[in-house]
Order: sequence, then C-alpha cells, then structure tokens
Amino acid sequence: MFMSKIVGLSTGSVYLMENSINDQINILREIGVNAIEILIAKGTDLNEKISTKNIEFLKKQKYVSLHAPFYQKEKIPYDFNKQNVERLSHFYNKINHN
Repeated sequence: MFMSKIVGLSTGSVYLMENSINDQINILREIGVNAIEILIAKGTDLNEKISTKNIEFLKKQKYVSLHAPFYQKEKIPYDFNKQNVERLSHFYNKINHN
C-alpha cells in the first residue's frame, strides 16, 4: 500500500541560489514540495513582498513553518522585536486565511 508522505524543505536550503525569500519560494514551488519552512533570518526580511502566486502556493501546502528572525549584529531594542512579532502575525494571516 502506498502512503503519501509530507516532505518539505526550508527556503534556507536554497538561500545560496537566491537572496530573496520570494525567489526561494519559487524554487521550492517548482520542486513541488507539499510542506515548506519560510526561514526569515533578519527582521528586515519580513518587509519583503511575496508574490500572489507564491501566497496561493503557500495556502495549498499541507504544512508551513515560519522560522522567526534570528540574525542580529548587535542587541536589538524591544520595540523592533515587537514589530517583528506583528509582521510575523501579518505574514501568518496572509497565508492562513482566504
């Protein structure tokens, strides 16, 4: 009996091929994964525009993980981290709701 597995990749696995998260999602979309982790290294990456085509792709995934920003050169003020949480929430809502 054949069982379909949920197999995914992270945008981080193709970051050397493309700098933008949108372009990384394009690559994973072309591969045809059914699960994806969006690796958001820097808070500023949350400002990046994701194409409508990629938003629709993400909405169809069986599993989507958002990896919160982790890279910083120096101590980040609390307000900036609070903004990151708000931006993550906005990104989550964009891909999780119709």
